[in-house]
Amino acid sequence: MIVGTKDTIGTYKGINERIDMAIDFILNLDPNIEVGRYDLDGDNVFAKVMYADSTSLDDITFEAHRRYLDLQYIVEGSEYMGYAPLAECEVLREYKDELDCGYYKGDANVIKINAGSFYLAHPFDAHAPGKGYEKNTFKKVVVKIKID
Repeated sequence: MIVGTKDTIGTYKGINERIDMAIDFILNLDPNIEVGRYDLDGDNVFAKVMYADSTSLDDITFEAHRRYLDLQYIVEGSEYMGYAPLAECEVLREYKDELDCGYYKGDANVIKINAGSFYLAHPFDAHAPGKGYEKNTFKKVVVKIKID
């Protein structure tokens, strides 16, 4: 898991071309961007812009992906994100390839992600986005980066 701010995201450029596309999208992001899907390279790299309501930290169910990295960036508001190494988690629902997602339970490290901050989740990172101590609404971008 990589966590940082928009000011530091550029330091991760050069890892690969698809991650660079995602980083450039975040660096050039207009905070007034409309909700929806934005194709940067078809299904190889695409962004989903959304408003979401936080859910309780009392019940953390992790997700993990195998075909895509998740680059999540908070545009407005904040969320808490639960994190655990996937290898230390118990399977709740087996991974389904058509959804590129499995669900897991484990001990969470909780990190507050404020507006202007991001995290990059790899396949070995179980993550639980969109959490909060109190219910709040936030705007975020999730860039899906296909792994080859």
